Order: sequence, then C-alpha cells, then structure tokens
Amino acid sequence: MVDLADNAMGTTSSTLTFEYDVTAPTVTLTSSNTDPPRTTPVMFTVTLSEVVRAFVVGDLAVTGATLSAFADSGDGLSYTVAASPSAQGDVTLTMASGTLTDFAGNTNPS
Repeated sequence: MVDLADNAMGTTSSTLTFEYDVTAPTVTLTSSNTDPPRTTPVMFTVTLSEVVRAFVVGDLAVTGATLSAFADSGDGLSYTVAASPSAQGDVTLTMASGTLTDFAGNTNPS
C-alpha cells in the first residue's frame, strides 16, 4: 500500500486516540500548624487533583498575612506556601473558582 506521494505504508493501521476530560481540577488547602499557631510563618499545603496550567502564588488570596516561599513539590500536584501574619488575628488562605485551568480547559470550582 502507498500514500498519495507514493510513500510505502506499513501493514499496521494508524490509530488516533483522544482522552475526553470534563473533570474540573479541585483544590484542597491544609495546614499542619495548630490553631491558633504559636509560631510563624503559618505553613499551608495546596493539593491539586490534577496537574494544571501555570499555578502561581498570585492565584491564592490571603488576608491577615503576606505569602512567601511558594514551592512545588515537584509533581505538579502539591505545593507549599508560607503565610507571615501581619498582626494578631485570623490568617485566611483562599482560591477563587475559575482560577486554575487543566490541560483540557476545565476550571476549578470554588
């Protein structure tokens, strides 16, 4: 068998496979610090259900603190970030819905 350009084609057939993905990435925020924390910074772990495009520290919102030391564990699924409280009171870390996008174009819920 040959193609239109007279290139010989093998006897095996070509296969094209697509993965249909409608599952949105989810985000879990945890901290190993006690409540109330007695040491600073407050360490948070951000765990994603799947690898996403371009997750950066600016995707997180924090009140009552300043974020630093944002780091990927290396697998694209688990990240750590330090929150240094700006005053006595609550430190809250959040991520808005639609902030992250997976490689199929699905965005995270709230």
